[in-house]
Amino acid sequence: FSTTDRALIVEPGTDAAQLYGHEQAVVLENQLKRELKEIEAALLKMKKKTYGICERCGKKIDLARLQVKPQAIYCVKCLKEIETKKG
Repeated sequence: FSTTDRALIVEPGTDAAQLYGHEQAVVLENQLKRELKEIEAALLKMKKKTYGICERCGKKIDLARLQVKPQAIYCVKCLKEIETKKG
């Protein structure tokens, strides 16, 4: 084989590895877009003076939770109830 011929030969698994890598990149991109939307929503709430208020029960979200997840929209109690219902 010449150098040109070798360049045309695809290594077994290479296409699959590239496809997997692309899929992972798409998943990461979607996750980052979702996080950006959540952060933008939190910034809007700050402007409206509603930041840190649970969207479900209307009570204040604990500072400890907001320090872990600044874009949180539910207090821990409501989040647990929602997750329990999901199953």
